[in-house]
Amino acid sequence: MVTETQNLKLTNSKYFLAILLSVLIMACTGTKRTEKAVADTLELSGDSQLKQRSDLRSVRQQDTSTVNIPSFKTADGLSTVGITNDSCLIITDAKTGKPTFDKCFENIIIQFRPMKGNVLPLTFISGKHYMDIDFRPEGGEWVASEVMIFNPAKDGEKGALKKVHVVLSDFDYSSIAEGE
Repeated sequence: MVTETQNLKLTNSKYFLAILLSVLIMACTGTKRTEKAVADTLELSGDSQLKQRSDLRSVRQQDTSTVNIPSFKTADGLSTVGITNDSCLIITDAKTGKPTFDKCFENIIIQFRPMKGNVLPLTFISGKHYMDIDFRPEGGEWVASEVMIFNPAKDGEKGALKKVHVVLSDFDYSSIAEGE
């Protein structure tokens, strides 16, 4: 008979091994999405989802595909971009420090991706689904013309490029995902 203490030790070992396995998979295969590997390895439900989120955050901080910095300046130096509370995006004028964009997204985690040029490379995560969008400044707004949508599949993740005009201030994850 397994006692409650032994069961807790086994559960904690399971989390540790799942995270270790995911990091090893990332190192060996060059996988950039360790969150998916951890989520697929850990089969959790109910109250343990809080533990899963904590584990994912610690792995995410080690993930080289995601830049976890409080803020950065855009390539043109005109704006400073930051993420707070994992789901709020703030863009400020670099000269005045005044916010030009400040929005929180409900039930969405936002992450930066490595910058390439004068774009705002964001990943929006909702459960096991996520989308990558590269916004560029255009006429006082941040806009994108395509979205890469990733969904879990039996043989890994399935990505689909969707041509759609997206304005950051009007961004709605559900409406873009439903059209897929």
